[in-house]
Amino acid sequence: MLLYILLLSLTVGLAVRYVYRACQEDEENKEKCFERLRSLETPADQDVVLLDPESALWHGKAAYVQKRLEQLVQLIRQRKEGAHLIVPIRVGVAKSSLFYTTLAWAKRLRGLIVISDRHLYHPLAEIDNALAHELAHLLTPNESKSHGVRWEMTYHILCRALKAADRGNIQSVT
Repeated sequence: MLLYILLLSLTVGLAVRYVYRACQEDEENKEKCFERLRSLETPADQDVVLLDPESALWHGKAAYVQKRLEQLVQLIRQRKEGAHLIVPIRVGVAKSSLFYTTLAWAKRLRGLIVISDRHLYHPLAEIDNALAHELAHLLTPNESKSHGVRWEMTYHILCRALKAADRGNIQSVT
């Protein structure tokens, strides 16, 4: 019994160390990606610029992510609600070691979004939700809470806009 407890505690200890190290590595990868996005050359005529769209980290979804964000920026401009939107939006992918790691992050006042490469394995609807989530953060920089009332309203409008775009009538979203 004592041997079992000793082996169990050793296993748990190793697992905790692995998760801790993986979390640190994921955080470093995310920050490196943000740093690369900050220095990314951005053409003035583009609303969305992707960092290394040919990279294997995109899992073939770079064009999809760019198209969906461009659709959302178009809607925001039509509704004249993009006073806080910084374009071009620069988007990158960071390698994740952990399957359950944070899906995406946004730097509110810089127009930057980083997506976990693991999240790009998810169904397209979940990728859409993550894009709407992060774009809502970029549109509500003065929200006192991370997910306050304005953020919540903006997020739901963006989600409905992506569904409307799939039906071909993005202008009808309210």
